[in-house]
Amino acid sequence: MIEMEEREDRVVLRPDFDLVAGKVSEIREAVLRVARRGRKVVLVLGEGLMIDSWGIGVVVGCQKTVQDLGGALTVETSNPSVIDLFELLNLESIITPIRPAAGK
Repeated sequence: MIEMEEREDRVVLRPDFDLVAGKVSEIREAVLRVARRGRKVVLVLGEGLMIDSWGIGVVVGCQKTVQDLGGALTVETSNPSVIDLFELLNLESIITPIRPAAGK
């Protein structure tokens, strides 16, 4: 399931599942639905979430598609594994994982 929170200037998506092969199409579809409505997308990746190469590919692909539609995709996470993976793969130039403020 993906929790969707409508905010004034963006839509926040919080998947409650790992971004791995077999699950990523649900994320792709949710992001594209929001982006097609002209909204900014914030994808919140939880503390215990796992992400594999399929998940990374979908996030990068969604970023490109959202950008092409004139929107913006932001990834928020405090998950050290996700942050390390973004850094290791040098993905910060495409999508910067943002650590949410304490208490979010």
